[in-house]
Amino acid sequence: MGALADSVRRINITATSPDGSVTARMTADRTIDIAFGAEALRRHTDASLAKAAEEAVNGGLRGFQKALSTVYEKRYGKALDFELPKNAPPANRRIHELSGELSVAETSPRGYVKVGVGQRGRVQVRIRPGTVDRLDVSAEQLQTELNSAIAAARATYSRRAHETVMAVKHEYKTKGR
Repeated sequence: MGALADSVRRINITATSPDGSVTARMTADRTIDIAFGAEALRRHTDASLAKAAEEAVNGGLRGFQKALSTVYEKRYGKALDFELPKNAPPANRRIHELSGELSVAETSPRGYVKVGVGQRGRVQVRIRPGTVDRLDVSAEQLQTELNSAIAAARATYSRRAHETVMAVKHEYKTKGR
């Protein structure tokens, strides 16, 4: 397992929004860091910047999943399958079902950004209307707000997903299934 873990620790993904204005970097510990291009705040509205950030983050998540599958395939000769097998035990089917319904949202410390995580980890970003045009909000501040909200939402999502798994396991264990 050491070689696989070492390979996974070396995964670093960078994804950019289609217009090139937002870059998301994801490290092996799945930390996400957002950076705006030089003109991002000037050429975007709140909604379009949120969409660009969302596209970059979700592109990074897809890239990380693909890299993880590649590392696994090199080690074990087959790619990771992220879909639930048809013959999965009932508890696993229930966990899969509930995790598909799981969704959380967190707001950044100053309230400029709201990030939701749902649909198996997909990130949704909303920037409070008027934020991009405010003179007292710099690109660095908005990046910090976005990064904070993403980290908080992903942590809450992970905690709730873990709680869901544990609850289902407990349910099936106590019922003798």
